[in-house]
Amino acid sequence: LKGKAQISSGWTAGYNVEFAVSDSNSALVTDSKDGDDDGDKKVMELRQNYWYIESDKYGRVSVGQQSDAADGAVEVVLGNSQRNSYVAMGDAIHIGASIGGVTGTTSATLKDFADNLDGTRRDLIRYDSPSVYGFVLSASWGENDYSDVALRFKKEFSNIRVAAGIGYVWMLDNTDTDIEEIAGSASVMHVPTGIYVAFAAATREYQDSTAKDSTMWYVQAGIEKKFNSLGSTTVYGEYGNYEDMAGAQAKGYVSPEATRWGVGLNQKIDAAAMDIYAQATFWSFDAENLRTGAELEDLSTVMVGSRIQF
Repeated sequence: LKGKAQISSGWTAGYNVEFAVSDSNSALVTDSKDGDDDGDKKVMELRQNYWYIESDKYGRVSVGQQSDAADGAVEVVLGNSQRNSYVAMGDAIHIGASIGGVTGTTSATLKDFADNLDGTRRDLIRYDSPSVYGFVLSASWGENDYSDVALRFKKEFSNIRVAAGIGYVWMLDNTDTDIEEIAGSASVMHVPTGIYVAFAAATREYQDSTAKDSTMWYVQAGIEKKFNSLGSTTVYGEYGNYEDMAGAQAKGYVSPEATRWGVGLNQKIDAAAMDIYAQATFWSFDAENLRTGAELEDLSTVMVGSRIQF
C-alpha cells in the first residue's frame, strides 16, 4: 500500500506499508512428530510500515519499520540472476551430519554457517541524500542501539555499467555485545556483450567477546544477452566462502567454514514480466563440534521456479 502527496514545490510526503504472505513456509515445517504442526498455517508478515518526507534538493527522511541504510550493500549484482551472497531459505535447511557413526540431521542450519552479514528491516529513522554524480549517502538509527551509514554508487560510462555499495554498522546484540561491521559489494557489466562480474565481502567484529570475528566473500560472473525472442537470458557461475559465523560458533563449532559454488540460468519473458530460473549450489563444510563430535556432510541444493514482478 503506497501513497504520496505534494506539500509544495519540490516537497512530497508519503507512506509505504508492505505485507508478505507465506503459505506452508518451509521455515515452519518440521519432520519431528513432536514438533509444532505449523506447516499448513498461512503466515502474514509485516515487512515495511513507514512514512517519509522528501525534498528534491535535500533528500528523504523516513520513520518506521523499514530496511536499514546498509541493507543490500553486500548484494549488488548487475546481472539478472536469482542469487547473490544471500543464502535463500538458509534458516530452513538443516545440515546433515555423522555423530558417533550415525547419520542424521543436526540442529544447525545453513544460515548458521553462511550468513552474508547483510542488513535487515527494523524500526528506524533513516536519511537518504539526493543522487550526486551517481552517489547516494544513507544513514539510519533505531531500536536496540542500532546505527549505520552507507554509500551507494551507480553510473554508466560509455559501454561500461558500474554499481557498488558499502556500509558500516554498529549495534548491540541480545547479549549486549558490541558489534561492528563493514560490508560492501561492486559489480561491473560490459553492456554490448552483457558480460558481468560481481564481488562482495564483509567482516563482523565482536567487541569484548570470546567469539571469533566473522568474515565472508563472494564472487559471481556471467553473461546476460537476448539469445531468443522471449527476452534476455542470463547464465552465471558463483563461488563464496563464509568463516566463523556467530550461529555456528554458538552451537559449539570451532573455526567453522563453509564454501559454495554453483551455476544458474535465468530466462526473462518480457510479455509476461516473468523470470523462469534454475540454480544448482554445492556446499562443503570444515567444522568440528566439541560438544557432539558432529562431522558435517556436504550439501547440494537445486532451486527452480518463476517470478512475476508488477
